[in-house]
Amino acid sequence: MDRLHEMVTRTLHPGARLTLVFAAVSTLGLVWCFAFGGQDTPISYAIYAFSAYALVAVVVSCVGPARRTLGRLRGNRPVALLTGNETLRAGAGGAWSVLYDLAYAAFVLVTGLHYDSLWAVAVAAYHVAIAGLGLSLALGLRRARVLADDARCVHDLRLVRRCGVLLAIMALVLAWVMGIMVAHGQAWVYDKVVVITLATFTFVSLAMAIVSIVRVRRVERTSLVASRSVALSKALVQLFFLETTMIAVFGPDAQQFRLVMEGVTGAVVFALVVAVAVALVVYASRALAASGEPGSGGSGGQPE
Repeated sequence: MDRLHEMVTRTLHPGARLTLVFAAVSTLGLVWCFAFGGQDTPISYAIYAFSAYALVAVVVSCVGPARRTLGRLRGNRPVALLTGNETLRAGAGGAWSVLYDLAYAAFVLVTGLHYDSLWAVAVAAYHVAIAGLGLSLALGLRRARVLADDARCVHDLRLVRRCGVLLAIMALVLAWVMGIMVAHGQAWVYDKVVVITLATFTFVSLAMAIVSIVRVRRVERTSLVASRSVALSKALVQLFFLETTMIAVFGPDAQQFRLVMEGVTGAVVFALVVAVAVALVVYASRALAASGEPGSGGSGGQPE
């Protein structure tokens, strides 16, 4: 077992020089594949596999320097205050998330108007609503800071329940638009630069959502967990939108293939989003009922 661990460690940590060589070779190989028409050749699959390994090696090699840099930054008082306070850091992350959502919505809206894509406009409107929901959560966290512990708990639970209801409504509306699009076989072919930009937005959103969910597990604030659930739902919708775009640009012309792929993936994505929303509503409602919040089956309540 120790020998296997050592082999894996050496594979993932080939050293700084070899990592740079691997990254350079991978970059040149991908340039050859996409710039000189080598996508469908047998060697291209080897290049793709090697590029994936090189990417992992580069990311792993950056962990150590990143930790050392973060350690130095923590010596700075403002940075130490931000990194040491989980609630404050989550609030700053929420503000960044709102700005990121608005940037994504603006890009998708411009794309939709340029290509006359109703689907893109609907996705942009969804992300504007998500940004508004994130802003509402951030403001709710700010208002809750002056409340006592019991009142803050009730306030957070009400915020979570409202968030779940709105998230479910938005997901169902977007799913309705998606159903019309898939049923009529509509597809919009965008420029490849647009597709690459959308892919960058999507993978950054997925990474942010996963990292945030892991970090928020250390914070005992229900509303923060709700905000990260919203972030994950948003990333799933972005992933589905990216899939529909890539199928239209790179996929086969067969309408049946597009119907099956988009229908199945869309159903799974929106089922997950609605499940997250319902889970938030059920959890918050049960917790409010247990606390005696008015209108939830209890006999008393705390003011918001």
